[in-house]
Amino acid sequence: MGTRDAEIESVAGLKVITWTDRGLTYALVSDLAEDGAQSCLVCHGTARERRKLEGLRRTPVS
Repeated sequence: MGTRDAEIESVAGLKVITWTDRGLTYALVSDLAEDGAQSCLVCHGTARERRKLEGLRRTPVS
């Protein structure tokens, strides 16, 4: 399993989640009212997968 580093931030009113896995960087962008981390449950919905989401850093909005 690769190293993961993920961040949740707001950019121009959009929720942006970025993460890096095995040297590739991904971004998930949403304008939904839900908490940004809820978007992660699309792929990480099981209890085992949810543990991967613990400790996500929330970057202050600039």
